[in-house]
Parts: sequence; structure tokens; C-alpha cells
Amino acid sequence: MWTLRSDERLHAWKEFRHRLNDLPFDEAVAQTVHLWSFAPFVSHYLDRFEPEDWPSPWILLADNMYDDLAKSLGMLYTLYFTAHREKHSFALVKAVVGTSLENYNLVDIDDGKYILNFTFDTVISKVQLDKDLSVIHSYSANDLQLPKY
Repeated sequence: MWTLRSDERLHAWKEFRHRLNDLPFDEAVAQTVHLWSFAPFVSHYLDRFEPEDWPSPWILLADNMYDDLAKSLGMLYTLYFTAHREKHSFALVKAVVGTSLENYNLVDIDDGKYILNFTFDTVISKVQLDKDLSVIHSYSANDLQLPKY
């Protein structure tokens, strides 16, 4: 999907999301993480301090540049725009773990039942973290204005 032209990539993403509708949620989450783990990585794309400037799902896919924050947004957008959103809560979380100064951009689903983008191509839960997760900021789907799409 990542090497396709912009219009083809958007169509492939739409088809991917439709396939997720027919899967159990655990499997939909795993496939989403797998897809986004292999998106092309750039060192800097989005300003983590300016969420009002973050792109819509379609602009994100059209630009095809993904730093850590953009990958988290992509995972959240992908799952949010499926039928699964009716039964699950989604948030983008900026966090630190333990005493680390490293910031993480994570997708938190169902209050930590699923944590995405902490470990490459892996879905974990909050209880699997061997250190304390300290949330710096959390953005709900409403904060990201996703219902307007």
C-alpha cells in the first residue's frame, strides 16, 4: 500500500478498513498495527505541540510521510473509521514510561486494554508495561474532531 500513488493508496486504505469490519476486534487491531508498522518512516513530520495542525486522515495518507506521531494517528484513524468504533473508545496518548525522558505517542483503546505503537508490530496492554506509564496528554476522538468526518 505504501508504494502506491496517492489515490490508489487511499483506495487501498478504504478496502483495508472494510476488511477489518468483518474481523474480531483483537484481529482487527493486530492487522492495523502490522500495516502501520511498515509505513515509511521520516524523522519529523508533525508538530507534537500543535494538534490543531494535525492532518485529516485523507491528507495523512496522501502525504505518505510518517513519524512516530503520524503512525499513531494512522492507527487510530484506521480503527476509528470501522464499525468497531461503536463498541470501543480510542485516544491518542502522549506519555512517558517510568523515569525515561523519551516521549511516546501511543494509541490507547478501551482505557489501556490495547496499547499501540509502543513496541514495533506488537499490541500490548497497560498491564504489560513493566514500568509506570505517565500520561502527559490524551486526545479523544472528539478532541481530534473525528466525528466530523
